[in-house]
Amino acid sequence: MKHAHHPLEVGDIFVLPVAKARPTQFSIGLVSVDCKKRQVEETFASGRMDDFLRQEGRLVPVVIGPGDELFITDHHHLSTAVWRADIPEESKHVYGYILQDWSEKHPDLFWREMIENNLTWLYDDKGDGPLNPHLLPRSIGHILNDPYRTLSRWLRDCGCYTKDSGL
Repeated sequence: MKHAHHPLEVGDIFVLPVAKARPTQFSIGLVSVDCKKRQVEETFASGRMDDFLRQEGRLVPVVIGPGDELFITDHHHLSTAVWRADIPEESKHVYGYILQDWSEKHPDLFWREMIENNLTWLYDDKGDGPLNPHLLPRSIGHILNDPYRTLSRWLRDCGCYTKDSGL
């Protein structure tokens, strides 16, 4: 298992400290995050955190961007829940896997690729957008709250719709 401070290649699975995770969207449902945060804290307290984070569907897809920044393209709720959890700092990580290494691209070309490959969501908590990707929060701790994202998640969890990974 690699760590974020070692050279990473496409396909690598690695330990990603959530403090280093760069979001690719402006907002998430913070009520959903709080529910997940409690689950993270309970799982940590039971000593099963590693198993929980390594479960299928919880690996966080990452694109290495300019300046070797680590941009997460999914699992913003999980990453934020870990970041907010009342657990030791050294345990605040997720497992990421490298989708692309676009670290050598000029920032404008990087964002064009991210948009064309549907790896970013450039709408804010009010639905306004697409916004300039250079305005994205630099930390998952600064993502805005969108109550409709929480509502959407609850509807999905109830089986009202399924997540479309083709977008």
